[in-house]
Amino acid sequence: MPGVPFPFDLPLPEVRLPAEYAAIVNEYGEKFLLYMNPDLVAEDRVTNGWPYASLEESATIAGAYVIFVLIAAAYYYGVVAQRPDTAEKVKATAKKVYRPVMTKFANEPILILGAIYNAVQVALCGYMMYGTVMEYMKQDYQFICNPFEKTKSGMAAMLWVFYTSKILDFFDTIIMVARGTWRQFSFLHVYHHTSIFMIYWLNLNSGYDGDIYYTIVLNGFIHFIMYAYYFMSIFNIPLAKYIRPLVTNAQLIQFVTMMSQAGYLLVAGCAYPQRITGMYLVYIFSLFLLFNNFKSKTYAKAKGDSKKSK
Repeated sequence: MPGVPFPFDLPLPEVRLPAEYAAIVNEYGEKFLLYMNPDLVAEDRVTNGWPYASLEESATIAGAYVIFVLIAAAYYYGVVAQRPDTAEKVKATAKKVYRPVMTKFANEPILILGAIYNAVQVALCGYMMYGTVMEYMKQDYQFICNPFEKTKSGMAAMLWVFYTSKILDFFDTIIMVARGTWRQFSFLHVYHHTSIFMIYWLNLNSGYDGDIYYTIVLNGFIHFIMYAYYFMSIFNIPLAKYIRPLVTNAQLIQFVTMMSQAGYLLVAGCAYPQRITGMYLVYIFSLFLLFNNFKSKTYAKAKGDSKKSK
């Protein structure tokens, strides 16, 4: 697209609904965007027309993911869960048993794809952090309460990369289902992947400049660590066991700092769209509660298993 600083000049596949449905979906999408940021009409939006930026495209992608999840869940509860040995297999996958790398690949060829996928994610997260920091410096931002410039597209381009990376994140679930690691197939997993994609569709269209930089850098850093851990685990790199307990705690710290940022933006009356900030604050709080609950259950289970082994 001439004049638009896309980080990647790639031929991207289109995701379209039938015309009559697309018109309705996009009409309501525009009304919602205007409500969330009344100062930004479609004609002034620099991301207008960018790949996957319309509600038609984002809703289609998210809908396809949800359909996949429902089919996988129906298969698990209707077929897999009915097998007598399923409970034992699920417990077995939760145990960290050492297996040579080549044995892993021989038993689960999907792990070869998983290794490539994790390496790509690490590189992409590194790129997002670097590009966003460079744009931060270029625009001479301060730490918080930056002006929202609706005509600037530099930070919007980095946000677009961040947003579309959430499409790639959907492959977490596909690999999980292919491997049969059903214990990870949870409400938290599905809610997180689906909701964050749609939240950043909103940001891409109505909040693409200014203080949005913070979430790209911070979330990119957390995912950099997380996918590095997954990659090292596949190849039995010893450092992985030290990183694992840090991942969930780092995510919780991330949520606390994001909520703090949102709270300050609201109280101080900063230029970032207030309604988007309010929704963002509520959303991040929901993630904090869910991840904290996950941590509590995981810790309790680990403590119980430790007592049993003693």
